[in-house]
Amino acid sequence: MNRAAAAGERFFSPRLGSYVVFYLMHGDLWLNLRFALRQFKRNPAFSLTAILVIALGIGATTAVFSVVDRLLFRSLPYPDSDAWSRSASPPP
Repeated sequence: MNRAAAAGERFFSPRLGSYVVFYLMHGDLWLNLRFALRQFKRNPAFSLTAILVIALGIGATTAVFSVVDRLLFRSLPYPDSDAWSRSASPPP
């Protein structure tokens, strides 16, 4: 078996498969986090703006989902709540 085949067999080994996938996904995680923190320290105005935009986006998404969830997916908290939707329609 040549070196490339042996390396491929080690890389795709079922025993080490989950470790390899984890490392590929998270191997440089700490390196990337340290780099991000250094960049945040170098330019705090941009960092605050980015954090504020992300927070506003999460807040707006949560607010819209809450309204849609209450109006479309859950019934109103009143007895015979479907009568509320019929009150606007003309009588039969």
